[in-house]
Amino acid sequence: MNSLHHWLRSNRTILVAALVFCAAYAGILWFKYTSPPEVPATVVQGEPVETFPVSPEPAVVVSKPKESQESASKLTETEPASEAVETKASKATVKWGSDNRGDVAEQLGDSVAVTEEPVVQKPALPEGDLAISGRVLDRSGSPVPGIQVTARATYLFEEGQRKPIPRGAGERRTTSASDGAYAFEGLANGEYQVSTVATPRHARALIQVRAGVDFADLVVTGQRDLRVHGLVANPAGEPLAQVVLRPAVHPTKEVSTNKEGRYSFEVKLLDTAAGLTVSARREGYEVQDARLNTSELGEDNVLELNIVMEPESDGVLALVSGTVKGPRGDPVSGQRIGFSSAKVRQNYRATTDAEGQFVIQNVEPGEDYMLSINAAAGFKDYFLRNIKVTRNGLTLNIELEAGETGTLSGQMVNLFGNPVPDFSLVLQTKETSYYNQRVFGDGAGNFEIENAPAGELRLRTKSTPYYTIEGIEMPAGGALNIPVVLDWGYDEIQGKVVNDDGNPVAVTNISLTWSHQASGMRSSSRRTTAADEQGNFRFTQLGPGSHRLSVNAAGYRPVSVNHDVALQGSEVVVKLEPKE
Repeated sequence: MNSLHHWLRSNRTILVAALVFCAAYAGILWFKYTSPPEVPATVVQGEPVETFPVSPEPAVVVSKPKESQESASKLTETEPASEAVETKASKATVKWGSDNRGDVAEQLGDSVAVTEEPVVQKPALPEGDLAISGRVLDRSGSPVPGIQVTARATYLFEEGQRKPIPRGAGERRTTSASDGAYAFEGLANGEYQVSTVATPRHARALIQVRAGVDFADLVVTGQRDLRVHGLVANPAGEPLAQVVLRPAVHPTKEVSTNKEGRYSFEVKLLDTAAGLTVSARREGYEVQDARLNTSELGEDNVLELNIVMEPESDGVLALVSGTVKGPRGDPVSGQRIGFSSAKVRQNYRATTDAEGQFVIQNVEPGEDYMLSINAAAGFKDYFLRNIKVTRNGLTLNIELEAGETGTLSGQMVNLFGNPVPDFSLVLQTKETSYYNQRVFGDGAGNFEIENAPAGELRLRTKSTPYYTIEGIEMPAGGALNIPVVLDWGYDEIQGKVVNDDGNPVAVTNISLTWSHQASGMRSSSRRTTAADEQGNFRFTQLGPGSHRLSVNAAGYRPVSVNHDVALQGSEVVVKLEPKE
């Protein structure tokens, strides 16, 4: 024991050094295995991405979608961003493309999670056995590949239940192929808004389509960036601040002048636009509309527009009031009133109170006002036109007429009397389109509407193919049974447009119409499509009978021909002659 104690005292310096070394080595090992791994910089679409550590919070790992046709038309839950998106996990900026989120996660590796904003799950679209298909073409008829196309249900129907499914049930998305073709399959019966997603080069195009249509071509128009700037002043040349300027573009945008009266804005201008109208508005001044001519546009796509605003003559605004009563003199409460003028460009709204009275304040005087009432149940719609409003105001006493009803029934058939099953139309009064009631045919095309408004009615569709049935006289308190003849069947037209040399001509405006008249009722249909750069076009699901084909192409004379598939076959060649 004494010898060991003596050895420790004599070698104390060596022992201390050893302990220090061990402590230092342990610290190095702890730092190495507990620190977050360093991730090298990643390049996405040619842009460097800042490195960042793994987020300590739970994150959503983005997986790469399968490259299949099925995945192209599935429900899309989020809109892909076209601009750089900053992730929540760090300050790194990742530029998402049309569908490259999975590629980003793959490049960053399994150890790095890319987080996104919380996704709001949209209800899925009901599925069915119908489809919508077509092509995405530019105005020259050339196919436009790689364009995102969406299909959003605007009105769906449950099979056998004859009632609408709630709107806003989601949307589907696909991308146009190399030949511009697109398709949505497995759709439920109903009406859809099919549109392209705008790109920096092409504006959005949209159509209303009924499920089952396979000629739903989308013609996209080119667009370019335009910057407009200038000065807004009064007649004395003094700059005006807080002037609101609104260019006539979609989507609508507004800018205001600064204290020096200066303004500037950027818009997308269609290649086909001949000009741009800019409206300037400020309280106490007349509304000014200025027109820009695109022929003045230089290569820099910048235009200067200076506007002089005239003060209002007196600035006196009027008060319009009135009372709405029924045929027995009883006040009609809760009735919405519309009061508008095209010349003054004002649109006012009011609602009647418990006494049937309404008041519209601060009305700009004018001579062409129209008062409209979309009457409640039991009353007829009311219209009063060419109303003159002076600075002294106006008081109106309105009496609504009783709305009589009857029972309308019938069967939807084609020209040969064959039933058109499971079809839907919209019932309207001829005087106004405010009244809209869905009419559902069953498996045999039969329908019945109780309490249909008495008077002249019409049936129509709100999506292509567009049908209109007019001349329906509904007797008050009675019943009416009618055949509703529709241009619906299994015929088709496959056409080609050529010039006088036999060369194909691309056309963006081709229409096909049909009409039938019997027993005072007239049925008509209208379809539209486009011819591609090979001059090819087609119409399908046509009913029997003669159709009128009209072709309008720039630089050529308009051509219209009658064509009956049963007599002339499905193929047709349209020859265009140049304008002199």
